[in-house]
Amino acid sequence: MSARAAQAVHLCAELTAAIGSRDRADLIAVMLPLGVPMAPILTRDEMLAHPHFWERGVLQHDDSGRLRAGHPIRYGEHPALAPGDAPTLDQHRSGGFG
Repeated sequence: MSARAAQAVHLCAELTAAIGSRDRADLIAVMLPLGVPMAPILTRDEMLAHPHFWERGVLQHDDSGRLRAGHPIRYGEHPALAPGDAPTLDQHRSGGFG
């Protein structure tokens, strides 16, 4: 194991010992005012309910109402395509890459 990897293992153990038993909201409330850049790791249900993901278009419903993952990055001059189904096997083979 490299020295860097060994240090990462040690650091992870130290962090777990220091903050592993703390409540997520309490930890964020303490750390953010200290200037520590952090954000919570959301559960799936928390992410699906969070307005940020809907407002940014990361989550959206298609025309049939199914939940779709939108494109998380926005380009002003080159907007992303609307989410759709995955292509079928060989669907684009005849188009080539040219």
